[in-house]
Amino acid sequence: MNETGERYDRVLAESTAALQRADVHHALIGGIAAAFYGLHPPGRDIDIFADPSDAPRTREALAGAGFKVGRGDPPRTVSASRDGVTVEVVFEAAGSMRFDRECQAHVVEGDYHGRRLRVLGREDLLIMKANRFGGGQPQHWFDAVGLVIPELDWEYLVRRARPLARPVLSLLLWAQAQGRSVPDQTVVDLFEAIFGGETSRPVEEPADADRRLAARIHERLAADPRVSAPELEVSIRGGKVVITGVVATEERRSAISALVDELVGPGRAENRTRVLPMREPKKERLK
Repeated sequence: MNETGERYDRVLAESTAALQRADVHHALIGGIAAAFYGLHPPGRDIDIFADPSDAPRTREALAGAGFKVGRGDPPRTVSASRDGVTVEVVFEAAGSMRFDRECQAHVVEGDYHGRRLRVLGREDLLIMKANRFGGGQPQHWFDAVGLVIPELDWEYLVRRARPLARPVLSLLLWAQAQGRSVPDQTVVDLFEAIFGGETSRPVEEPADADRRLAARIHERLAADPRVSAPELEVSIRGGKVVITGVVATEERRSAISALVDELVGPGRAENRTRVLPMREPKKERLK
């Protein structure tokens, strides 16, 4: 291993050890996760997925371990560097994916270059990469296809992918066309998550139409980069679309109103979301 590779491995070990000492729930993503699954060599940076509630402890842990901690993109990321290697800790991935308890339960532990690593599960990594495709980054698409194996937990994948079903369905259809083993039922389930199984219902009752409309709006709120909020609740009350939940900024709340107006027309929705920004860590606690 050359000097660059040794430096990368050293920073990888020091950053993950610092997070473990601070009891920060995390898993590796990005290039190192792709390398772990045998897709291609790791890149120059280290990407880590972590629970948003651990953001303050993450900053403190990395600073305490001698990393130069930058501002990142709060509340989504924390960036740190050491010996020319950048470590980016992600708290909210594309499509508002978060490292919640269900995601943590599917983390994979294994050896890589003689080191024990915690890596995001194939299913969640596939969903994440399918939603990163675009913007001149086709490697994410090919990585996601490479993660497709018959042993995937397909029921879990469908459940996790529902708010972001369109890109995942597109990817799995393409993977099927390339000879990858993707169950037909998984494709059907994702299709119905998007379209509500409309092809099987010749007559649609008003209540069914409301549910389908709410599901379509929820999907767009999750997938649109202006909003990226799958945790919001969408309901239809008295013929009006009602959005409830908590958002981080006033700008995102305004984006919700604009998006829903685009979907159903002005005056047909009530945005009842509340702004509750993530607290920044106290400066005096940073070392």
